Amino acid sequence: LGLMVERRSEGLRIGPNENKLGQRASPTNELTFDRVRVSADQLIGYRGHGQVNALETLSVGRGGLVSGCSTLADRLLHDYVDVWRREPQLYALAQAEQERIATLSARLVGLMDRADLTQGDFRIEAALSKYLATEGLHRILKWFETLYGPGAAARELPIEKWRRDIRVLNIYEGTNEVQR
Repeated sequence: LGLMVERRSEGLRIGPNENKLGQRASPTNELTFDRVRVSADQLIGYRGHGQVNALETLSVGRGGLVSGCSTLADRLLHDYVDVWRREPQLYALAQAEQERIATLSARLVGLMDRADLTQGDFRIEAALSKYLATEGLHRILKWFETLYGPGAAARELPIEKWRRDIRVLNIYEGTNEVQR
């Protein structure tokens, strides 16, 4: 079972924000529970199905992650058209990759919209889509960095931040290495 407690619950301690490499807008903290009282209405999921509940949470999270990859890929292509014009063939490859990611996102969201979450109807599709979308986004970013040149690593440019933020997508909701 999962649980939901108020931030100010007695016995709950929230550690300081971690100073992460990327994804800094999303706080990450250590939680410590010391005899926190949890009522029945604060429980999430089905009793005796903790692993199933956790896996379904991963599947839903993967759906959001795939949609995010689609948005980021689209942004990399359309916000920097002048950079991509330096190499039209590479731009065509990146466009094809972005379209694959967008298609994965649309299909997965459609499947999730019709799925019975208690049956795990889209678990495999969510895992595959997450893997393919994040790997595709990394390819697009790598091609973009190649076109941009050595300046891509400069902290003054958004590319360096994207590299940090996008890297963690291979880890969220189940690592790509395990999925591979």
